[in-house]
Amino acid sequence: MNDKPYSSLAYGTLELKGSWTQTERDLLKPVLEGMGYYWDYLSLAAPLSLEGPTGFFGGSEIPLGMFLFEELYEMTEDDMRRTAPDSFSIKDGAISALANAMQKNGLEIELKFTVKNVGEAEYHEVYRVAAEYIEMMEGVCLCAKDVFSDRPPYQPGDTPFLHPESNPD
Repeated sequence: MNDKPYSSLAYGTLELKGSWTQTERDLLKPVLEGMGYYWDYLSLAAPLSLEGPTGFFGGSEIPLGMFLFEELYEMTEDDMRRTAPDSFSIKDGAISALANAMQKNGLEIELKFTVKNVGEAEYHEVYRVAAEYIEMMEGVCLCAKDVFSDRPPYQPGDTPFLHPESNPD
């Protein structure tokens, strides 16, 4: 359990876009759970629905949009295991299996959320997570694109937010 206050909080909905089957949802479930451990977001308010949006909430050191924009495509099963409790199990290749199924079937995940970062106003953001081939990663990866944001866009290299007590200034 994190004993420091988070620098960024978010809440909103996650909705599966496209013709998701139960098989693809079963591929998604452990990846979402692992992402929740890795980045402290995606605590689902109810079981993941094939029929409509599912609520989520969470907090982290970095804003949700920044994670989706900069780090999602690099996340591995080992990243998840390092932060998860011992009882969490995810198979090697789970992320690529999900990404491949999403790419093959044109599936996306839409996240609509409100985010509050330390020292900033509340912002509303919408991201679409899809799968695409990334040459430098030599394979299909989960990637996100910003659909809407009423905050300034995150740029590659932005400094993640820090807890006020760890900020050197």
